[in-house]
Amino acid sequence: MIIYNPEKDLFTRIENFNKYDHSFILLYRIPLSLCVHIGSKCNFKCIYCLSSSGVNGIWAPRSLLLNVTKLLKKLGGRRRIVISGGEPSHYPHLEEGLHVLKRNGHVIVVATNGSKFMPYAIRYIDWIDISLHGVDNVSYQKTIGVSYHFDRLMDIIRSYDSLGIKVACNLVLTENNISCLNEGLIKAVEAGARKIRITNVLKIGRGQNVRSPDIDNICFSDLKNDLLDRGAEVVWFPKFDSKLHLKMEFGYFYVSQDGYLNAERRGPQITAVDDAIIFMEQRKEEHEKIFLRTQFSR
Repeated sequence: MIIYNPEKDLFTRIENFNKYDHSFILLYRIPLSLCVHIGSKCNFKCIYCLSSSGVNGIWAPRSLLLNVTKLLKKLGGRRRIVISGGEPSHYPHLEEGLHVLKRNGHVIVVATNGSKFMPYAIRYIDWIDISLHGVDNVSYQKTIGVSYHFDRLMDIIRSYDSLGIKVACNLVLTENNISCLNEGLIKAVEAGARKIRITNVLKIGRGQNVRSPDIDNICFSDLKNDLLDRGAEVVWFPKFDSKLHLKMEFGYFYVSQDGYLNAERRGPQITAVDDAIIFMEQRKEEHEKIFLRTQFSR
């Protein structure tokens, strides 16, 4: 049995699972996922930003991605690395860090607002994960708090798609974009987005003051089928595919801009490589327990 979590691109293989006593052989998903937060500096000021990023934010030091590489080398294997911010495309050390990570064979995902085209993407990046924020010019600018056109974002998606780089698009549902949801997502898929993910506002950071819209009257199944027919490969919506969203992400770790490892709780600094690896092994064991209770409990 193979279980796929499209939200994180994680594959987990379970062999010889017995539903009566929950015995199993677990082959770890490929690859383990590590999200690296490169700072809180951003050219947008989105109304629901989890990290309250903006123009007055700060960048992580140049050493952060280099230290991540050292940790990964000690871990061994091929991993999935997500670079997030802030806005990574404006990070002055991004290309250098991506070069080192890709040289070691890792899968690279950059989570971006899509405002700046990264010409080096074809050399280093496997997935571009773009936040839509809106579904037309009006809803887009209301959400991001600055002047930038939705149509320009569609052009950037087309540019990445023309280079053969896979594009995923994330959209947080708000009262600004709910009325044009279908039309906006169709535009994104037709521009080249291969994965669509919709989420509700999280009450973290600036999102604490944003009201979530009523989604009860949206027919997600029809919209999902329409997007798949138009070329999307994976579509994830709230409620409709909620069984795929685990309470704890299985094998998912986060590195803060000050270099600390996190997985539901704060761990050691990544420069303390041996301690970091012990922490990751401990958390993976806990993830296994949560995973089995979530997926197979009846």
